Amino acid sequence: MSKPEEQFAPHPYTLKVWHSLEGHLHNKIIHLPIGFGLAAVFLTLLSLRWHEYEPAIRWLVMIAAIGAVAAFVTGTRQAVALEGGSKDWVIQLHRALGISTMTVLCGWAIVAWLPRLKRWSLLLAILSSALLFVTGFFGGILAHG
Repeated sequence: MSKPEEQFAPHPYTLKVWHSLEGHLHNKIIHLPIGFGLAAVFLTLLSLRWHEYEPAIRWLVMIAAIGAVAAFVTGTRQAVALEGGSKDWVIQLHRALGISTMTVLCGWAIVAWLPRLKRWSLLLAILSSALLFVTGFFGGILAHG
């Protein structure tokens, strides 16, 4: 018979990499459009004075838009587990705001690559930053309570 201490000894932790990556994938991917989108907003403000930032802005916004599409897809999958609960209205609001954010980032990505539409970049940058903050606020409520 084993000693009482050995009965309660913790088992070594087994890392399941794919399970860890796949679990709550939306919560991991969402940082792409937030980080790259806000970096693009910051550089857009700087580009009002220094135009050499414009190529970097185009790429940052493109990555943010692609990340937003991935976040929408993974968020839609993840929301199924939460729907019907007490936070259902928060899920619906977060989804609507997320779709709006994705749409504006995709629109900004298109505008950033078309020089004749450049005049809309600042407006889309400001709108993107507002949407990223508000959408992220409600996403934080879902993730952290």
